[in-house]
This record gives sequence, structure tokens and C-alpha cells, in this order.
Amino acid sequence: MGVTISKQISLKCRCGAESVLSAWDTVNVTDNPELKSALIEGRLWTHRCPSCGVEAPVPFPLLYQDMSLPGGLPGASLMVMLSFDEDFDPTELDAGMSDEQFLSRMGAQTTRLVRSHNALIEKIHIAESGLDDRSLEVLKAVVRKQVPSMQEPELLFNGREDDGAIRMVALTPEGPRGVTVPLEEYERIHGMLGGLYGALAFVRWAEVGRQFGEQGLGKLG
Repeated sequence: MGVTISKQISLKCRCGAESVLSAWDTVNVTDNPELKSALIEGRLWTHRCPSCGVEAPVPFPLLYQDMSLPGGLPGASLMVMLSFDEDFDPTELDAGMSDEQFLSRMGAQTTRLVRSHNALIEKIHIAESGLDDRSLEVLKAVVRKQVPSMQEPELLFNGREDDGAIRMVALTPEGPRGVTVPLEEYERIHGMLGGLYGALAFVRWAEVGRQFGEQGLGKLG
């Protein structure tokens, strides 16, 4: 199991005042559950100048760990690496370890790589909802194909209805636009792709996003 690790970085506000921010390298919400809400609400990346009071986002990469999920795929633990560097490859960090060694050392079975805050928060919500993010990305691809206005905006998982239906929100220039998809459609996709997932039960730091969804839709025929 990992630990929560932070470092201090120096900042200079536009008012000229200098201050220090705690930048988190690793956030383990199993040991520090209070950090989950801070991350989801954006407070983890928000700095308030002690002199003028101006608040500003300060993005930094981090490793998110939750070792006690109530659900999740394929195990009950989640690790998500957030990096804004498109050339960053986290597999280089553990290239010398076998999958068995990786699982033993890191203690997580679902490992993902994301490139934005929104994507990180979405992975957390998906895992907590007991859904498979791979099937959900394929479902998004289906929505984009069937609803032309959803093709360009960022499309994010936004929770579930009481009957299990899946809510999504498209971040359009005009504002958020919601869409709800019956659970049966997700289950149909998940069932059809289940055999493929079986062959890929564990993939380190998989980048499961829009491209993955489009490729999965192609496999559905």
C-alpha cells in the first residue's frame, strides 16, 4: 500500500507576495480520506494568496490511490496516475517488475493513466459506481455516434439514476448538456466485450479514454 506524499513549492502572486503550496505527489485516500473531497472539489489544486486573497488553480501531476473501493474493476483497488506531459510513460517507472511483483508492491489491480483533472475525477466516480471504465468509454462512443451534437465536446460520466441508468454530461461551449443512457445498453456492451477484457485482465497504467472507446466500438461491428 502506498502512502500520502507532498512537497512544498514556492509561488509568487501577481500582487508580488510570495507563499508556499503543498503539492501532492501521492494521494492515498484510504489513509487520508479527507483528501478525496479536496481533490474532487478542486481545493487540492487551488492556492489562496495570503496577502491579497486571490485564488488561482495550480495544476500538478500526482498519483491517486484508493485501496478500499466498494466495487471497481477488476479488483477492489484503484490507482490513477495524472500527468499533463503527453510524452510521459509511467510504465518506465516499474519496467523492471513483473506483473506479479507490481501487484505485490503496489497493491492495486486497476491502474490508469489520465491527462486531466476531469478525467481523474471521472475515474474515481466510475470505480465507486461499480462500473467498468472500458465499457463506459465504448458507451460514450455509441452516444457520440448517435447524437451528432455530442461528437466534439468532452463527455463525462456524471453518476447513476435510481434505476441504474447512466448519466453523462457534455461540456459544450454553451454550457453543460446532460444525457441519460439506460443501464441495459451499458450491460449489452459490457457483455459483448467481456471476452476481450478477459484476455486483458491486468494492464499497467492503461490509458482508457476516447481513443479506447472508439476502438472498442469498432470491435462491436
